[in-house]
Amino acid sequence: AVFYSADGENSATFTVAAGNAPDFHDKPHIVQRDNGNVIVIKVRAKSPLEMKAEWFKDDKPVKFSDRIKSVVKKDDKDKDGYQFLLEIHGPQKEDEAKYKCVVKNSEGQNQQSLNLVFD
Repeated sequence: AVFYSADGENSATFTVAAGNAPDFHDKPHIVQRDNGNVIVIKVRAKSPLEMKAEWFKDDKPVKFSDRIKSVVKKDDKDKDGYQFLLEIHGPQKEDEAKYKCVVKNSEGQNQQSLNLVFD
């Protein structure tokens, strides 16, 4: 940008980072299904760019199996949004942990975490 005045001119350079890293709709939350036989950790994120999610249990990548699954659904409330779900079938005491969901796109990443504790 160049600024002119009666005293002369001055210039400055601005760098604007217009990042489109994924953003979250709300805090992650836990939903129980099938009388508590399935626990779902739900994260809702949005981005105009393609996103992917990575799940961590106590800062280690989650090991997926027939019992623990990652599911991605289009968010019916937001055209740029997705629901990233971690489904735990037949939850066990060893599933108690700090879970983190890292959502990434080509311009950045964002993360949310929660502690899963059974009473």
